[in-house]
Amino acid sequence: MKSCTTCGNDIADRAWKCPYCEQQQTGPPPEPIRQSAIRSVNLKEGLPTVAGALAKLKRELQDAKSERRKLLRLIHGYGSTGVGGEIRFAVRKQLQALLTAKKINAFLPGDDYSERTNAGSALLSRHPGLKSSLTTDKNNPGITFVEL
Repeated sequence: MKSCTTCGNDIADRAWKCPYCEQQQTGPPPEPIRQSAIRSVNLKEGLPTVAGALAKLKRELQDAKSERRKLLRLIHGYGSTGVGGEIRFAVRKQLQALLTAKKINAFLPGDDYSERTNAGSALLSRHPGLKSSLTTDKNNPGITFVEL
């Protein structure tokens, strides 16, 4: 196996076109950037305050960038008791601000994550490792994916 010179996914040694990003593989490849495994971060662990959850989000995003990760799965809950959900709203508001400031590439709320949505199928094609957890993550309002 070798790495695609564009997206970094593993492809067959003799592949001339990447099956994930569809870019042609020509010439000697540059030093590959290995895409780390998808990391899950539980922002609601220990029942933090909103401020505590946002502080953890900031640390996790910094760590992920330094580790050259491409994708984080944030677990923030959704207020299933009928009250709450403040962490979810605050995290998504913060991610929108980071997206606007071009500090992250994209984010996809779990509510919109499905192989049947354009955004969901595009995320799956860029990160094939997500396919193994599609049944638990699909349409899950308690998670958000962040592309770095």
